Amino acid sequence: MATLFSTLLINHVTAKNIKTPLLAQYCNMDRSNMYKILKGKRNPASKDIVHKMADLMRLTPIERHELLESYEITLTGYDNFYRRKDVQEFIQYFTEKLP
Repeated sequence: MATLFSTLLINHVTAKNIKTPLLAQYCNMDRSNMYKILKGKRNPASKDIVHKMADLMRLTPIERHELLESYEITLTGYDNFYRRKDVQEFIQYFTEKLP
């Protein structure tokens, strides 16, 4: 039952050759919870943990953005995420146009 977030996280962990116990320790989590996150059975408790993961893996700004976005999509669902994003862009467009 992998999620978008867990799939992307596993790809980065594998590519960067990061061991799960090290990732868990760096994020102040126990290994069993980290394994559940990697398998898609649980989500990180907060964005701060996702940021810590990205820091340890030394992700590029684009990779970091993709990981955070996949976390949000996993939490809110694909449709809700993109609806909210469209509304934010719509509001930002008109806010920029105001005198």
